[in-house]
Amino acid sequence: MELLFETLLITLVAAFGFSHDGVGSTMWNRPIVIAPLVGLVLGDLRTGIMTGATLELIWLGAFPIGASCPPEMVSGAIIGTSFVIKSGADPSAAVALAVPVATLVLMIKNGLRVLITSPVICAHADKCAAAGDAKGVERTEQLGWVFEITSLSAIVAISYYLGAPFIQDIVASIPPFINHGLQIATGIIPAIGFAMLVKMIITKDVAAFFFGGFLLSAYLKVPVFGVALMACVIVSVILTITKNTNVVLKEDIIDDKLDKKDLMGVFWRSWRQDAVWNFERQQNLGSAYTMSRLVGKLYKDDKEKRARALQRHLDFMAITPHLSTLLYGILAAMEEENANNSDFDETSISAVRASLMGPIAGVGDSLIWGTLRIIAAGIAISFSAGGSILGPILFLLIINLPSIPLRYVCLFKGYEMGTNFFKKIQDSGIMDTVTYVASTVGLMVIGCMTASLVSFEIPLMVGSGDFVQPLQSYLDQIMPALLPLGVFGVMYFLLGKKVKTTTILLGTIVLSIVLSYFGIV
Repeated sequence: MELLFETLLITLVAAFGFSHDGVGSTMWNRPIVIAPLVGLVLGDLRTGIMTGATLELIWLGAFPIGASCPPEMVSGAIIGTSFVIKSGADPSAAVALAVPVATLVLMIKNGLRVLITSPVICAHADKCAAAGDAKGVERTEQLGWVFEITSLSAIVAISYYLGAPFIQDIVASIPPFINHGLQIATGIIPAIGFAMLVKMIITKDVAAFFFGGFLLSAYLKVPVFGVALMACVIVSVILTITKNTNVVLKEDIIDDKLDKKDLMGVFWRSWRQDAVWNFERQQNLGSAYTMSRLVGKLYKDDKEKRARALQRHLDFMAITPHLSTLLYGILAAMEEENANNSDFDETSISAVRASLMGPIAGVGDSLIWGTLRIIAAGIAISFSAGGSILGPILFLLIINLPSIPLRYVCLFKGYEMGTNFFKKIQDSGIMDTVTYVASTVGLMVIGCMTASLVSFEIPLMVGSGDFVQPLQSYLDQIMPALLPLGVFGVMYFLLGKKVKTTTILLGTIVLSIVLSYFGIV
C-alpha cells in the first residue's frame, strides 16, 4: 500500500515536470527542480536537493535547440533521485540509473512523436484547419498535450513501481538496429517540414536563395542568424540597384479589429509554444494554438480565409518560446491587415513567418538557453550542492523573472511595428517588396537549416586494401551535406506529387529501420 501511494505521488511529480512545455517553458523540468520534489514526497528533501545539483551538472549542456532532443531529464531525475533516497546511496550514484532511464524514456517519447503526434494528432489538426475549424485546432493541440503528459507520466510510474532492474533489462532488450533506425529517421524527418515551408513561399525569382543559404551553412558553417543577416545585406543591395524601395506612403488609419484583450490572448497562448512538439513541423501545433482564437475573430465571416490562415500557422515553426511573441505580434498585425484589406497579399504572411523565425530563434536560443539558463544553473547549483532549498528557487526566479516580462514586451512591440507599417501603406506595390524580402530571407534561412538540421550519412566503406575509404568521405568531397540536400529534394518532390505527409513520415521511419538492419546507414 505504501508503494502504491508513493507511486501516485511520483506520478504527480512527473506530470508536473512534463507539463513544463505547455506552461511557458518555465524550465521546472530541470533536475535541479524535479529532484527536490522527489525528495519532498519521499521524505528526504535535502538529499533530493543535493541529487538535483549533481544531475543538473551532468545535463548542463542538454537543452532543446532546433530538432535536437536532449535526454528525457524528468524521468531520469525522478528514478535516479528515488533510487538514492531509497538505498541511502551517495547522490552521485543517481547518475548510473538516471542516464539509462532518460535514454529509454527519450526513445519512447520520440516513438510517440513519430507514430502518434505527427500522423494522428497533427493530421487531425490539418483536417480541422482545412475546414476552418479554429476550435477544433485548439482542442486537438490540448488533447495532444494531455496525451504526452499522461503517457510519459505512466511510464515513470511503472518504472518506479517495478524498480531499477526492470528498466535496465528493457534498455538492454531493444535491438540496436531499431534504436539506430529511429535515430536516423529523426534526423531525416525535419526535411518534410522544410519542404512544406519552401513550397509555401518559393518562386522562380527567389529559388536560388535557398541554395545560397544551404551552401553558406554546408561549406562555411555559418549559423542561422548569420545567414539571415547576410540575406538582409544581399536583399538591400538588390533593392538599391533595382530601386524597388521607392514607394508612396500615407498616414490613413484602418479600422482596428484587434484590442488589448485579443493580444493578451496571444500572450497567454504563446506559453504553449512547445506543448506538442513533433519532428515533422516541430512547434506548428503550438503556433496554430497561439493564433487560432485571433484568426477565428478576424475571419469569423470568411470561412475560406479562416481555413487558409489556420493552415499557414500549422506550417513548420521553430523559435525560442520566450521570444516567440515578437513574431506573433507582427503576424497579428499582418492578419489584421489581411482581414481589413481585400488587396493584401496573404502569401507575405507565410514569407515573413518563415524569414523571421530563424533569426529570432538564433537570438533567443543564445540569450535564454545558452546564457540566462547557464547563469541560473551556476548560481543555483552552488546552493543546491549544500542542500539549500534556495538552489531550485533561485533557478526558477533567475530564469522566469526576466523572460516573462520579455515575452510581454516583445508581443506588443511586434504588433506595434507591424501595425504602424501597414497603416501607412498606399501603394500596394510595396507589398511586392515586402514579400520579396521576406521570401528571400526565409529561403536562405530554410536552406541553412536544411544543411545544419537534416542529418543523413552512409557509413559504407568502398575500395580495398590500403585504399578503403568511407563512402561518406567521397560524398563530402563532392559537396558537404549532399545527402541532406538530396533528402530535402525527395521530400519536396513527393509533396509536389500530392503524397500525404503522413505517408511520407511513416515511409521514412520504415525505410530508416530497414536501412539500419542491413547496415547501409
